[in-house]
Amino acid sequence: MIYVTGGGGFVSPEIVRGLVGAGQRVRVLVASPEERKAIEGPGIEVVVGDRRQPATFAHTLKGIATALLLTRNAQDLVEMDAKFSHAAKAAGVGRVVKISAFGADPNAEKGAKRVHGLSEEAVRQAGLKWTFLRPQFFMQNMLWFVDEVKTKGTISLPMKTGRVGMIDYRDLAAVAVKCLTDDAHEGQVYQLSGPELLSIYDIADKLSRAVGVPIKYNDMPPEEFKQLLMSMGRPLWHAEDMTVSYTKMSLGASAVLTGDVKRVLGRAATPFDQVARDYAHLFHA
Repeated sequence: MIYVTGGGGFVSPEIVRGLVGAGQRVRVLVASPEERKAIEGPGIEVVVGDRRQPATFAHTLKGIATALLLTRNAQDLVEMDAKFSHAAKAAGVGRVVKISAFGADPNAEKGAKRVHGLSEEAVRQAGLKWTFLRPQFFMQNMLWFVDEVKTKGTISLPMKTGRVGMIDYRDLAAVAVKCLTDDAHEGQVYQLSGPELLSIYDIADKLSRAVGVPIKYNDMPPEEFKQLLMSMGRPLWHAEDMTVSYTKMSLGASAVLTGDVKRVLGRAATPFDQVARDYAHLFHA
C-alpha cells in the first residue's frame, strides 16, 4: 500500500488519481473531515490526523511500503517533515518520496529552497530510503489570477522579465506516481522543469491567445506585492518568503531547464500552450 500526505490542494489528489489508475491501493492522510470528503473514492482509504501530532497518525503508517511526503507551506514545515519521517521509520516504511523545491539547499539564505533543503536533510537523518522531487514554479499558479484577468485583464507579479522553467503540475504528479511504484528511483534527486523558459510577459501572451481576450502583465514592485499578500491574510513570514522567491526569479534564479521529466516518463514535459488551452475556460467572464 502507498501512503500519501497532504490530501488537500491540487497536487496530492492528482497523484492519488494516478496511483489508483495504476492499480495501487492508497491510504491518504488528510487534516480534516472536509478534506476527507473531497478525496474519498474507490481504492482510496482516507485517515484524518494532525501532522504536528504524530500520535494522531503514526499508527496509520503500519504496513506501508512507500510514502509520499508533501507538506503545505508552513513556518514549521521542517519540523513537521522530521516528525513524519521519524514516525515512518518507526513504522517500517520502506521509502519516502518527498515533493521538495527546485534547487533545494539547506545553505540557502532563506525561502523555499532553504526550508526544503533542511527538510530533505531531516528525511535522510531519520534513516529512511528516499527519492526527492524538486519541481519548478507550477504553470497552474496562473490560476491565482483568474479573478484579476476577468476584472482587469492583467496578471500582477514582481517578476520583471525573469524567465522560469515552469512545470505543469500534472507532469510532477505523473513523475511521483512512477517514483512511488518503482524502487529503481531510490536515492535519486529529480530537478523537474517544463520544456521552455518563460517570462510572465510570455505567459500573458500565450494565455491571451488561448482565452481569446487581451491579457497584460503588470510588473509590481516587490514591496507592493508583499503588502498585497498581507492584505489577503498571508502571515508576514509567508509574504516575505514569497517576495524573496519572486525577486530571485525576476533576476534569473529559475531560468533553468532539465531533462528529468523525460528521463522518468519517457516523454517530453508539457508545454504551457497546452496548459493554457486546458484551463482557458476558467478565465472566461
